[in-house]
Amino acid sequence: MLAGRVVIPSGTWLTGPIELKSNVNLYSESGALVIFSVNYDDYKITNNSVQNPIYGSYLTNIAITENGVFNENGDTWRPVKKENVTYSQWNSLIRAVS
Repeated sequence: MLAGRVVIPSGTWLTGPIELKSNVNLYSESGALVIFSVNYDDYKITNNSVQNPIYGSYLTNIAITENGVFNENGDTWRPVKKENVTYSQWNSLIRAVS
């Protein structure tokens, strides 16, 4: 049984990453639009990977139920393959996320 419920009300919400916790239901109401930040500084980089917009570790008994919309700005986070860019472009990207 879930112990708590986090409600995202109707409206437009700009946010950084959302950390899930065990025994919680993350619920978005109808008309809710959650837009995740495109600012790289809002997300941690660990093990050469960028933190997911919705994340958690070692969780049990969670739910994400929605009538709203989550926009993770996927184009911002689409992976860039080193072999598809020039040496200079790759170094610029590495400097931008360091």
